[in-house]
Amino acid sequence: MAAWGMDPSIAQQWADLGELFDQAGLGAQHPALSQLPRVAIALRSRPLADGEHRLGASRLGGQPDLPSSMPWPDAAGDALRFIIQVNLAEVAALDSQHRLPPSGLLSLFADRFGREVRVIYTNEQATLAPRPIPVADPIPIRPCGLDAFAELQLPPPCSEAYERHAGTLDRDAYWDEVWLAWRDRQRPGAAGTAGIHQLLGYCTAESHEEQLATEEVLLGIDSDDRAHLEWGDVHCLWILQDEAALRSRRWDQVRAAM
Repeated sequence: MAAWGMDPSIAQQWADLGELFDQAGLGAQHPALSQLPRVAIALRSRPLADGEHRLGASRLGGQPDLPSSMPWPDAAGDALRFIIQVNLAEVAALDSQHRLPPSGLLSLFADRFGREVRVIYTNEQATLAPRPIPVADPIPIRPCGLDAFAELQLPPPCSEAYERHAGTLDRDAYWDEVWLAWRDRQRPGAAGTAGIHQLLGYCTAESHEEQLATEEVLLGIDSDDRAHLEWGDVHCLWILQDEAALRSRRWDQVRAAM
């Protein structure tokens, strides 16, 4: 909790969350309140600005930046779509618990259905080059810039993380008066309109029961009207990783859920 307080935005979110617990009759001093939240790095899409085509910049869609020796990621010989790349040095200040590398480029490739995914980590010493997309995409992802901010997230009430930390918390009150209100505050509007993706934190939408208590959200890529990106019926693609695999930087040890 002390580390979170170093970020003024998280300190304010913490105060707001305490008020929400109080209003729900759960009490701002309930011990679960210190155990349930996780800090995520939210990534809000926006139109690409001048200069954001530079090598290694964070962006959604467009062309990826890859080492020239690296083959285009594929599944059974079929090229995967480039989804996102995040310059980790640009978001390191928001990772107060140092769960991610402090630098380098984290990139995601996936098929259209989110079944086959590849996470690529490129360290800061690698020589990058823009890589043309090898196969024309009938519905290309519109390139977008990304604005990062810290976000205090709560686990859904049917998740393993909730079961582990909730203790005596009233599940119905938490669901109806805290979790739903908090999620709607963070993801306002109809599905696909918020354009907010994430690193770390919790699954916040359809895959409530998917994330194990020992797993971290490595990436959460939402359907995004601004980017012309849609998963299924306006769902979210979650790239989940065991906490031990994240600590050991095993980028091949991830799984996808939607």
